[in-house]
Amino acid sequence: MRFLLFFIFVFSSITHAKEINAQRVGVIYNSTVPESRELAEAYARARNIPATNLIPLSPPDKGTITREEYNTHIRDPLRKHFSVKGWWKLQKQADGVTLPVQKNIDVLVTTRGIPFRISRKALAEGEPVPKQQFGKANEAAVDSELVMMGVSTLPIGGYLQNKFFESKTSFAEANLPYLFLVGRLDGPSWEDCHRLYQDAIETEKTGLWGMCYLDLSGRNPEGDKWINNIGIRNKLLGIPYVIDTHKLCYPAKYPMSDAALYYGWYAQERNGPLLNPDFRFKKGAIAMHLHSFSGTQLRQSNKKWSGPIIAAGAAGTIGNVYEPYLGLTHRFDILHAALLKGHTLVEAAHMSIAALSWQGMVIGDPLYRPFLHFENITGELSEADRPYRLLRAAAGEWIDEPAKYTEKLSAAATQMKSGIVFESLGLREARLKNYAEAQKYYISAINNFSKDRASQLRNNLHIIEMARTAKLTDQAVSRLKDLKKAYNDLPEIAAVDSLITQLNPPAPKPTPPGKKPAKK
Repeated sequence: MRFLLFFIFVFSSITHAKEINAQRVGVIYNSTVPESRELAEAYARARNIPATNLIPLSPPDKGTITREEYNTHIRDPLRKHFSVKGWWKLQKQADGVTLPVQKNIDVLVTTRGIPFRISRKALAEGEPVPKQQFGKANEAAVDSELVMMGVSTLPIGGYLQNKFFESKTSFAEANLPYLFLVGRLDGPSWEDCHRLYQDAIETEKTGLWGMCYLDLSGRNPEGDKWINNIGIRNKLLGIPYVIDTHKLCYPAKYPMSDAALYYGWYAQERNGPLLNPDFRFKKGAIAMHLHSFSGTQLRQSNKKWSGPIIAAGAAGTIGNVYEPYLGLTHRFDILHAALLKGHTLVEAAHMSIAALSWQGMVIGDPLYRPFLHFENITGELSEADRPYRLLRAAAGEWIDEPAKYTEKLSAAATQMKSGIVFESLGLREARLKNYAEAQKYYISAINNFSKDRASQLRNNLHIIEMARTAKLTDQAVSRLKDLKKAYNDLPEIAAVDSLITQLNPPAPKPTPPGKKPAKK
């Protein structure tokens, strides 16, 4: 059994990504906001970025600016700064476009104090309407505009093609001198902004280990396919995951314990565990919810998604500042796969989006590599991470031998008294529709989560989900009512109330005399 607990292996399908050189990172701050400068300086020290790479700008201190304000206070001063510093070599092309052919800075970090949205500019009277699809849409994320800020005469209407999309190499090897990778240290509070890079650096010592929670929308097969692809990859790599397959998102205050990864869609406002003020993601977590306006209220802790996700302790997320349309937003499955290969957050985000000069932004320490130690299971060993490391090792060794995989992990779970490993086995059997076996593992998980009642509740909800899937509605409702009595002191009990309402909705109120019933 010691072999199981300490076994280290090389998973040959994963190649280690080349790191980004801190000397090639520029940090942009608002010189009129002292906290913005303090954030930039602290981040530069933490990541060993030269102080000479700090870039002071003085835009209006607000989230949304006009196109004119962007050009005057951000783009043009930034271009001038690069030229004065000698950070790039510009060259005029045959078509008359001037662009960088060589540069010393690859990554730009925008900090809180720098606006994140550019509002739509109305077409002037007599100005021809652009023929390109979405051509009238000249609103954009500031960060997405900065990706090609060195290229002259770019159209502001519509989007531009991202040549780094689905790249198979690190940015350092991609030979794209006219592109910048842009990430943002921003969020509901200045404390959140500092925590983003502090948690990233701390997590890199051990690597990011924990549960993954996926949430399908049931509305659009393309977006659901992206989420399902994450589940398929997790299964192969030993990352335990829970997936909600219903049209409604995770119920209010769902007991999402040990949440290292979260990918979901498609609700306008935060929900699920984010409605629980006590909920926290695991330190270093990557979490994101796909919605057209997920990042519009980035500096609010209770509006939309990006801000609340950061306020709840995640270290990295993405957001859309205006309507991006599904095919032009971040592909979560590509982003997830790139992170697992050891790429930085900013690389993974830019690899996963087809459009530039558009609506997406990435929030978190751009240099964060959450899966730096995932390939060889290296890094400092945290006792809390041991079950997840075991699951990773077992997947690499026995994923093609299901019987041995189950046998070895069952024995290890019993020895370790690990609710996490038992839950992972239950989730696996449930996906195979082996419901009797799954229930046995869930019960073992409940018994071993003796001090973690929220996780006990979650495993009970897994059992109820199997009954719900089998259309045993009465049985599911009865068990939910039992749970309501047993766990009524937990804030997560709201998830039980929500499920009871879904499965056993209250009778409609009687129609007052003389009033016609509402049409369905």
